[in-house]
Amino acid sequence: MAFRITNAISEEDYAAIIDKLSDRKALSNEDGGHFRVHEDQLDVKILDESELDIPLAHMGERFEGGQIATSDCENYGIRVTVAYESRENSFSVVLEYMKDKVPAVYTARFGRKMIDLTRAGGASYRISCIGTDIYVSTLRERRLGREFLKVDVESVLGLVEWVVNAVYESGKQEIELELTARMRGPRIRNRDQRRRMVERAIKLEKPEMTFSDIGGCEGAKEELLLLGHGLLKPESFKKWGISLPRGILLHGEPGTGKTLLAKAMANLAKASLYCVSVADVMSCYYGESPKLIAKVFETAQKNTPSIILFDEIDSLLQQRSDAHEETVRVVSVFLQKMDGIKAMDNVIVIGTTNRMEDIDEAMLRPGRFDKIIAVQLPDKAARQEIFRLHCKGKRVEDAVDHGLMAEKSDGFSGADIAETIQMSLGRKLGEELSTGNADIGPVDTKDMLESIGEYRKRRDGTLGSEENQMRYA
Repeated sequence: MAFRITNAISEEDYAAIIDKLSDRKALSNEDGGHFRVHEDQLDVKILDESELDIPLAHMGERFEGGQIATSDCENYGIRVTVAYESRENSFSVVLEYMKDKVPAVYTARFGRKMIDLTRAGGASYRISCIGTDIYVSTLRERRLGREFLKVDVESVLGLVEWVVNAVYESGKQEIELELTARMRGPRIRNRDQRRRMVERAIKLEKPEMTFSDIGGCEGAKEELLLLGHGLLKPESFKKWGISLPRGILLHGEPGTGKTLLAKAMANLAKASLYCVSVADVMSCYYGESPKLIAKVFETAQKNTPSIILFDEIDSLLQQRSDAHEETVRVVSVFLQKMDGIKAMDNVIVIGTTNRMEDIDEAMLRPGRFDKIIAVQLPDKAARQEIFRLHCKGKRVEDAVDHGLMAEKSDGFSGADIAETIQMSLGRKLGEELSTGNADIGPVDTKDMLESIGEYRKRRDGTLGSEENQMRYA
């Protein structure tokens, strides 16, 4: 090996780190948010056949701060930066060199600019590259504890050693390295901050949407009408010995009205509708996402009858076989909550997706998402109804030919139809503004057909395709 790192932290040092990171008062002070191992700066130039022995106590920092940081007195993260310069080398070459040399204790997943490594016990790490800086860090923040910390320090230092030697070997010794340890900055989240995180992730709505406001989707409407009635009057279901599903999965093409159907069902059942933002639930802090998921179910149970709506749920409940550690934890908590809710007579989970194949299979068995409902693209009669509904209350001629528009909009979803109407109205407004004529007539059938043709070309990329222009002329 051209480069070796040894861990110079003693058992007493580990105890001091834990005490420091566990001290809420110290973390609240301006200069007390980290454990500083050493204040010196270290620049290392790798020489051919050199044997360097660099203890952790001598790995300093070049910026303010320290090596190990905590976010909320329960979690911590470690990050080490390896900066290298070479005229001929790139990180892709380093990656190729490392693929056959993964340490035996790790399971590795390689990307174009990163490597994710997982070892037994759930510890995970990331090696990533930005420019000529390589970062070796704990992936997500780990729960604070001496055993966790010892594993992570050992692992991070071992990975740094692996990276440095890979860079050196693959670069044909034309490498200059600068090794620094630095923190990401202390962050203390108090109760108010946690409350705001929950509020962003969970939004309570009282929708006014009804099924009559939604065109098409007749099969889905029929099933959801029955289930909404069962949530509103559970005694009618009990009379026949019928159980409400724990979860409903609405799947179909984008823009077919899946979210609108969920809102209409909540309105019918007079239920509290909790719309969950998947982006806000998936927190960047280790362990935070499962807590937010648990909080969603807890909140819904306190305010029954209620519906929890997860839009684009496939991004939350991914297949665990190739998912990241935090995603696996989220799916596991979701499974526990779906199985563990006792008062399911008054709580239903609804998920919408257009990528059902990406959802973990365990979620689709009976007892979780019992009811799977396909929401199809509207047929001609449904499109005609959607045109009628969306034209209502807008500056559109009463005599506009909804049937002809439905015929020319084959393959359109409800969202596509709404957009074509907006395009027609927008063109009329633009004409009014450019001419200064406030007496321009309303949108007519010709205007709508032009918008349908233009939108189709833009959506399908058929502009310039003679065959498609003739087909929809």
